[in-house]
Amino acid sequence: MVGLPERLEVADDSLTTWSECYLDPAVRGVRSAEVTGKLARHLGRFRAWIIDGLERDQLSAVTVREVTV
Repeated sequence: MVGLPERLEVADDSLTTWSECYLDPAVRGVRSAEVTGKLARHLGRFRAWIIDGLERDQLSAVTVREVTV
């Protein structure tokens, strides 16, 4: 592979980090303040629910089972 460093940095696997990474380009500044607030609250509740249930803040721990109804 051309142009890739020998050792790639490990991606942050926390739900908190991934939530913020989603909100920054996809929501903040694109959606209204009201919609941005609602999405941030929903992500916060989901993050808290996963952390309470799985007892860890890891995106890789979330499976289809956790997010299906």
